[in-house]
Amino acid sequence: MTTRSLAVVAVGLVASVVDGVTKWFVQDASTAAPDAFFGIALHRNPGILFDIPVPIVILAPLSVVIIVALAVMGMRTQHDLARAGAAIAIFGAIGNLVDRIINGFTTDYLIVAQMSAINVADILILVGIGLFVAYTRANPSA
Repeated sequence: MTTRSLAVVAVGLVASVVDGVTKWFVQDASTAAPDAFFGIALHRNPGILFDIPVPIVILAPLSVVIIVALAVMGMRTQHDLARAGAAIAIFGAIGNLVDRIINGFTTDYLIVAQMSAINVADILILVGIGLFVAYTRANPSA
């Protein structure tokens, strides 16, 4: 891997650790939503996107399948930034899966516009998949 790709993976790993620590700390925080456009508050997400409840017996195996698929796709590509994208998406997915297993829900804590709650793991997943798609589309033979 190139230095740039290793840096992306390192940032993703550090962000994943910070996300896990933040999830742990926010469990004791106030559950009131902030009045500002952006704030931090505990939100218990019972399932997937938009709080759609999905039982853990379905969500956990599905998460494992997605993590394995990302790993396989990441290993098959020859482009380092696509591999790095797959890796940081995996970090985010593992972070949310562990959170679901431990707490029975995903801990979201970044409240945006008083109507959307996300966490850093969600951002890692989106950025990682974005990098993977962008660099595999730009280099389809790689």
